[in-house]
Amino acid sequence: MAENNSDRDLEVDETNNKFNKTNYQLAVELEELKNFVFKKVHFVQVPNKWKFFVNNRVCWEFTCVNSNSSKCACDKGNGFIQLIDDENIKYIKCEQSMFGWIASMFGSLNGMNKLYFVVSENTFNKPTNDCSTFTSFYFEVKIKFENENKDDILMVFGLIRDKEMVYLSKTCDAICYGHMGQVGKIPFPSLTFNDGDTYGCGIIYSPTKMTGISPTRIFITQNGQLIGKAIKVKDDNNYTPWIRLKLCSVETNFGNDLTTKPFKYDISKHIVTDEFYN
Repeated sequence: MAENNSDRDLEVDETNNKFNKTNYQLAVELEELKNFVFKKVHFVQVPNKWKFFVNNRVCWEFTCVNSNSSKCACDKGNGFIQLIDDENIKYIKCEQSMFGWIASMFGSLNGMNKLYFVVSENTFNKPTNDCSTFTSFYFEVKIKFENENKDDILMVFGLIRDKEMVYLSKTCDAICYGHMGQVGKIPFPSLTFNDGDTYGCGIIYSPTKMTGISPTRIFITQNGQLIGKAIKVKDDNNYTPWIRLKLCSVETNFGNDLTTKPFKYDISKHIVTDEFYN
C-alpha cells in the first residue's frame, strides 16, 4: 500500500513539473509576443571613443590632432581638430586670409580651415543571441560653433558601413543615405542648425527570433526629438559612428555613463514603426 502511495506521489510530482514547465514556456512565449507587438526596444551600450581617420585631404603629420595641449598648433597654419578625450573633439580654427583662399585655388592645402573625418573605435553589430526584443544602438553629439559666420561651419554625422551610409547634412538640409556611390536625400528645409544643438543617430535591429519580419533601420534625432522617419538599411554588422567637422567642436555621448550623462532623446520610449523613406 505504501509503495502504491509512493508511486502516485511520484506521478503527481511529474505531472506538476510538466505543468509548471508548460506554464513557464507559455509565459516566455507570451512575453516575446508582447515585445514584438508593442515594439519594445532594448538599448545596448557599446563602450566607445573617437578615432582620427587620416586621408589624403589632410596632413599626414597629425600629431596635433591627438594632443590636448592648449598651446598646440598646426605647423602648416591650418585649422585642425584635437581629440580632447574619448568623447570630445575640439576644432582649432586658423585665421584664414584672402591669400589662403587664393592658395587653395592653385592646389595648396595650407593655411585653410579644413574638413576632418573622424570615426569611432567600435562598431554597432547585429545581435547573435536569441532575443525577442528590438535591439537599439545610439549616440549623440552636441555641437559648439567655432566661427561667427554660421554658413562656413560644417557638421555631418551618422552611421557608415563599407559603401553604405546614413547621415544628417546641414549643408543639404537633409537626411542622406548612400549605397555604392548613389546618394538619396530627404530634404528638411526647416531644419535648424544652432550653436548648442544636440543631434543623435541610432540603428535598430529586429528580434533575432523573428528575422525578416521587420527591416533594420537607422533614425536621426535633434534636441531630443525624432526627425522624420527611419531609413531602411542592410541587415548586417559593422555600422560605425562617424562625423565630419569644419569650424565646429562636438561633445559626444556614446552612452558610456547614462546615470550621470543621460541622452537628450529618451531611447527607452522609442516606438518602432513600419514607416520609412525608402
